[in-house]
Amino acid sequence: MDSGLQIGEVAKRAGVSIDTLRYYEKVKLLPRPARFFRWISTVRA
Repeated sequence: MDSGLQIGEVAKRAGVSIDTLRYYEKVKLLPRPARFFRWISTVRA
């Protein structure tokens, strides 16, 4: 398995909500993460 982080862990480390990360992705402030499963988003550490 990849050493990526789940979106919840990224949000926690960044001090923002998951919804905020998804918004940033939507408006292209963040690149789209690799998605290993439909319900788990990962971002490389």
